[in-house]
Amino acid sequence: MRGRVTRRRTGAGISGILLVLLVSLAVFAAARSAPSARAADLGVGAGIFTVDGSFVQNLSLPQGGTYYLTTAPDGGSAYVNASLTYNGSLLAQENTTASSSTFASLPAGNYVLSLTGHGRAALGWDFTDGAVEDFPDNATLVAFLAPSGPKVDVYVSRGNAQTIELTMYNDELLRIGNATVSADGPVTFVLPSSAASVAYLVARVTAGTPNGVYGLSWSSEPLNPPIDFTAWPWFLLWILVPVAVALVIFVLLHRRRTR
Repeated sequence: MRGRVTRRRTGAGISGILLVLLVSLAVFAAARSAPSARAADLGVGAGIFTVDGSFVQNLSLPQGGTYYLTTAPDGGSAYVNASLTYNGSLLAQENTTASSSTFASLPAGNYVLSLTGHGRAALGWDFTDGAVEDFPDNATLVAFLAPSGPKVDVYVSRGNAQTIELTMYNDELLRIGNATVSADGPVTFVLPSSAASVAYLVARVTAGTPNGVYGLSWSSEPLNPPIDFTAWPWFLLWILVPVAVALVIFVLLHRRRTR
């Protein structure tokens, strides 16, 4: 009897160990399949795409962060419907008949962008604050901007890159400017004045040390800065004083002649 009890206990112990191992493997697999938690890290965007009917694009975001999904129909009665899914879950969507943008916090991973309609769509990393950021030179940066005026200055620090190609797109995701940068400094782009609150910047290294970094920042302002009325008193004083002096001299000379 003792032998049978011992064997039963031994068998029950082995079964328990196997059950614990199976549960541990299941938890580990679930943890690996869960979305990355690096939502605050920088990203490099995913591209600008054209749709004429239907279009499906597989995307890979190497780093998580805040991204903007923008759609821009061709015009008239055209529309663009865009949906971004991650492991079958819908994370961002735009269904519009006019240029529109929505943001979402996305983890790193593989995505599917499904488009229908006629126009363009873009998925860009949030670069709205304009602060200096470093980006890897072995990937194309697609960045969403929110300018305060039509004039946008992009400041480039090449780092290990020898040449960087910059392309600016307006709110309708149409290219409005292109520059190849081989020296540090600013590059100016001018957006349409009627729609200058949304823009996309695409930066691509064309020559340089791989796996290095380059730095970008940007600022914006109106094409014609508003007049600073606080300077008007000094301006008028600068004009009126010589005029007054000349008038006094003229009066004195006139009096002398009349005497």
